[in-house]
Amino acid sequence: TGSLKTYKIKPAMSSVCLYVDEKLVNDFVKQVKKIPLLLVETTPGWIKGMNEVAVKHIHATKFMALQTVAKKLGLNPKECVGVGDSGNDITLLNFCGTKIAMGNATERLKELAHHIAPTVDEDGLAWVIEKFILNPPPPLPVVKK
Repeated sequence: TGSLKTYKIKPAMSSVCLYVDEKLVNDFVKQVKKIPLLLVETTPGWIKGMNEVAVKHIHATKFMALQTVAKKLGLNPKECVGVGDSGNDITLLNFCGTKIAMGNATERLKELAHHIAPTVDEDGLAWVIEKFILNPPPPLPVVKK
């Protein structure tokens, strides 16, 4: 394995997603982590024998994006619905009041979720939109102690 060169990242660039051979991914991640201000997240890839590696600025996360949008819209995190399928969705789901893992999600994400949607191939996101956005369940009653 070779060493990584240091590249200047333009401010408009937020992340890069790569597929790396699972035999090389640990060394690759170790090298990338040496670069300041970068966050590296790995998940099993959709291609057999490959890992998906997301490299991004430490603040370019789904959580940070949703937190910013929710604040601008005046939304409480409990009003947000988070949907994910891999490790890079954990902080997003932790922020949201309703946590949904896709049917093809990692076990770790499924354990965190309140609901499991059908898989991506089974139109799971459409199911989420219909069930939680277009026809949301009634709010739970407030219990006072």
